Amino acid sequence: MPSTAEIRYRSVATVAMVFAVLLAALIYLPGLQSGFYLDDYYNLHLLSAVDTDGVLAFVAGGMAGPLGRPLSYLSFALQAASWPGNPVAFKFVNLLLHLANGVLVYLLSRALAPRLGLSQMAGDFFCVFSAGLWLLHPMHLSTVLYIVQRMTQLSAAFVLLGVLGYLGGRRLAEAGQMRRGYITMTLSVILGTLAAALCKENGILLPVLILVLDQTLVGTDREPPGYRRWRWVCLVLPTVMIGAWLVWQAIAFPDAFHWRPYSMYQKALTEAPVLLTYLWNLIVPRPSAYGLFYDDFPVSRSLLEPLVTLPAVAMVALLAGAAVLGRRRQPMLAFGLLWFFAGHLLESTHLNLEIFFEHRNYLPSVGLLMLIPWSLLQLESRLPSFRPAAVALCLYAALVAWVSVQNTLLWRQPVLFAQEMVRSHPLSRWALTQLGTRYISTGETEKAAAFYRDLTARFPSAILPWLRLAAIAACFNNEPVPATVWSKLEQLAVATDGAGFDFLAELDTHVLVMAGGECPNLDSQRLLRVVDGLAANPHFVRERPVLYQLSSSLRILLGDFPGALEQQRRAKESGPNLNRHWQYIALLARLGKYQVAAVEIAQFKTALDRKPLTWFAYRDKLAALEQQMKIDASRSKK
Repeated sequence: MPSTAEIRYRSVATVAMVFAVLLAALIYLPGLQSGFYLDDYYNLHLLSAVDTDGVLAFVAGGMAGPLGRPLSYLSFALQAASWPGNPVAFKFVNLLLHLANGVLVYLLSRALAPRLGLSQMAGDFFCVFSAGLWLLHPMHLSTVLYIVQRMTQLSAAFVLLGVLGYLGGRRLAEAGQMRRGYITMTLSVILGTLAAALCKENGILLPVLILVLDQTLVGTDREPPGYRRWRWVCLVLPTVMIGAWLVWQAIAFPDAFHWRPYSMYQKALTEAPVLLTYLWNLIVPRPSAYGLFYDDFPVSRSLLEPLVTLPAVAMVALLAGAAVLGRRRQPMLAFGLLWFFAGHLLESTHLNLEIFFEHRNYLPSVGLLMLIPWSLLQLESRLPSFRPAAVALCLYAALVAWVSVQNTLLWRQPVLFAQEMVRSHPLSRWALTQLGTRYISTGETEKAAAFYRDLTARFPSAILPWLRLAAIAACFNNEPVPATVWSKLEQLAVATDGAGFDFLAELDTHVLVMAGGECPNLDSQRLLRVVDGLAANPHFVRERPVLYQLSSSLRILLGDFPGALEQQRRAKESGPNLNRHWQYIALLARLGKYQVAAVEIAQFKTALDRKPLTWFAYRDKLAALEQQMKIDASRSKK
């Protein structure tokens, strides 16, 4: 039975944790006003069709990741009424998820604390500060306030639940409840991995993270009978399979980076200094250290270019190797480092992804941040009083909270935030684009026009600044687009290498507003020349399917339906996917080409058979189209 002192300590710890959750909520709340960023629109714009097509159609049509991330998309679909006018509602749900994950981190630290050899009071401090630092850390702002990173949050939640389920099952097995224990552990690994991966693919790392725990902090526990066999089947085998898959990716797809400004080898080298930057920024909080735009991070061209690459690779190898070799002597230190590195196995290695994003640390930082209170609490046994360690932890937590407050207030002011990002990342095309977008959204069109004219001089091969100048003139100033702008756009379309700025979203926006009858001063014929020029440009092989689709849409606006059909066929064949195939079928039916449409529908259904979940996205559309085709065919016979 717990003593009075233990009950008092636990009550104080609970109150302190509640305070940390409320403090995190207060700190993050101002940032909910920060709007949409980066690929929020790309992932969420189909929410506008949920009312007509249904929730399942949106969920099954997920465009992020090879698994489609249906659980994440389901969470967004449930908020379809808030799209696109209420980004605060999406971010509020993200904040609630973050607070819930903080509670899970607290429960995880509670489960681990008895293995650290700390006193009751020190153990309570460890739990509260492990969860509190993670909740308050400024690096997690870009996860909570960047709407689509709810995918990261949900995946992390299921991973943490899976780890907690494993620990609970192991306790049951150690207590002699073998059947319940092994069932709980097995289901925790299987269901946790599946659910986490259906939110975001790095959820497949759950067995690896549990293996890290098994080989460090839990490794000293008494193993229940049969545990070694279970570990080999449920932890080691999945880890080996993930490792083999990573090796296969490196061997089978060495040319997958042909459209990026760096190779697979260079990306893998660059991730070493990136990981050390993550480590430093997690441990040493500063207001200027965090943000959203890191596309200007220096790429490592070789081990010696830049010179920091080789020491960074050596340091990462040293830290990981020392953690593996010293996991029995220093299990907590090994756990924190190995959990961090294991959590980065997919996103921060050689896979074909962007080099740097803060949200990749959301789950890996859990183990690393636990090292801070643990390290300070180690001083307890060497000092006459517990007070110095407690004071140091409180001061460090206050620093973390203060930095988060500064950054949250910056996120709250989108123009100021974009200006600060440009100041700290002057070569970031993402930051520059965001600043121009914020000028436009706040009605500062003259400032936006001057800004984009400056970008045309700084980046003479970039087409995006000229597209924005055309939009400012036609859509905001209600003026004809200057002929010089159209001429420059047509020249760049066939000559630019497209490095840096992503112009596809801008072109898509142009076509959408024209289809909606807005911006009459945008010349669809001139824009079509630009799109067709880009489609013929050899630098845009990857972008061609989208460009063909845009060309098809513009031709429909111009009344050139045969040309539109040909461009949609090219889009379908150059970048096969269900959406493009469906658009082609719909256009065939619209033009009365029912025989060809029937053949394409048969092929489309065959493709759907391989993706049963996606069938829901097209079930009603297919039935309605086939019914309409029958009606039209019977009318034509009469």
